[in-house]
Amino acid sequence: MNTRTALPVARTKSTRRPARVALHSTPPEIVPAAISAPERERALERDSAAERDGPRLAAAKAGDHQAIHRLLLAAFHGPTPAEFQAQLDEPGYEPSSRLVVRHGDAVAAHLRLSRRTIHLDGLAASAVQVMDLATAAEYRGLGFASSLIAAAERQAREQGVMLGLTRTRAVPVFARQGWAVCGRHAFATAGARQILAHLESTSEGVIPDRDAGETHCLLRQPRVPIAVRPLRRIELPAIMRLYDAALAGRWGWPARREEYWDWLINRGACDRVYVVAEGAETADLSEQLAAIRGYVFVREGRIVELMVEPGRPQLAEHLVARVCADASEQDHWQVRLDAAPDDPLHHLFHQSGGRIEQAEEIGGEVFMAKVFDPLRLLVELEGVLVARHRAAALPKPLALGLEIQCGAKIGRTHAAQVARLRLVFTSRGMKLVRGPVGRQYLTLRKRDLAPLLLGHWHLSDMVDAGRIEASTKTAVQVGRALFPKLPWWRPPLDDLLAPT
Repeated sequence: MNTRTALPVARTKSTRRPARVALHSTPPEIVPAAISAPERERALERDSAAERDGPRLAAAKAGDHQAIHRLLLAAFHGPTPAEFQAQLDEPGYEPSSRLVVRHGDAVAAHLRLSRRTIHLDGLAASAVQVMDLATAAEYRGLGFASSLIAAAERQAREQGVMLGLTRTRAVPVFARQGWAVCGRHAFATAGARQILAHLESTSEGVIPDRDAGETHCLLRQPRVPIAVRPLRRIELPAIMRLYDAALAGRWGWPARREEYWDWLINRGACDRVYVVAEGAETADLSEQLAAIRGYVFVREGRIVELMVEPGRPQLAEHLVARVCADASEQDHWQVRLDAAPDDPLHHLFHQSGGRIEQAEEIGGEVFMAKVFDPLRLLVELEGVLVARHRAAALPKPLALGLEIQCGAKIGRTHAAQVARLRLVFTSRGMKLVRGPVGRQYLTLRKRDLAPLLLGHWHLSDMVDAGRIEASTKTAVQVGRALFPKLPWWRPPLDDLLAPT
């Protein structure tokens, strides 16, 4: 789901209220005079208890769902009842996946957590996605949002989660909790007819058959029959195979099990799913699955996710041509492609007269991340770091120190906590050593570990921006080799809301 965040108002003397003052969104219940004296006393005692009880942060219960939905509708004008039900049906969901601040019977603030397994170049890292952070209007400015984020982090650490992820407009709220911008929006747009014309004139011959009742993409000189057609539900294993094969070397892509794939399709966020298959039609199911070479999820002229077998770019063009042909028929003049920053299809859209957008912030919305357990993540990345050390032909032995500061700006000496460790590379591999950082080291704040380890920035850019200090030029050179900029990407299919 798209992470949406209701921004808290600034704390001023005119808006700040004591956190434990009881507030009512509706007038107190009027006790009829006709009831008996004992019943009247009990009703008054309930009202007095509600006045005394302050806000309480706790895990949500099934009975809170209706109140939570009302809060989200007031804050975001969504989700629809169908989308909210889809959230409840997500595999692994429990009511306790939501944290709420209650005040009396009211839900004053809310946050939803969704567990993920994120691929980091072969490493399956546990992560939690923070979504739907919202505070009711009458309770804003009391710090409820920050309290919910802090509680979510504590829960994640207790469960052994290494990474926190979110997509939000409330950057200051998360930044105060040590989160950092990490990830970029990456998409391309171009005219549907311009793309078709470019494919017809320059590609191997991906031409829509405009005379047919249903569009088919054919080669000018077909060697093997190629068909683009809607996905059949029994063909889901082929989709899973293609996606899993594409995970090698990827950063940020989530793992998806079969039940999760079922949920994604049933959710209805995309109106069409096409597959591209090679060879003649066959009644044998195993042969049908083997013939499928790619797929595309589409929503109203938007290519949400497109995947083909490695080394088969012409098959991607067939899928793009089918989407463009549909868009032209439905008067969607523009086609949008959501794809990883290094996807070659961006170049196709650019050559077709379109534009490519790759930016940290679009419409005020950014991706943010936080490393909950830096030491564990570095240990888990040992194989990746050793491979980079070898590829850069760095000497052995070699040590690079990291000085990680909490609660202070870089270069200040009054950090609340300072963690010092060294990455030591020998002929046997890498080991992590606590203690003095040595001569070659990098100094950074804990919040900047996420963009460093996940490859959001070039290390030199972080040094130039003052987010990292290097002891020597050699430390910068080693750091560049061990922590390069990466095509970190979070596919939008997992977060896309069902249409209203």
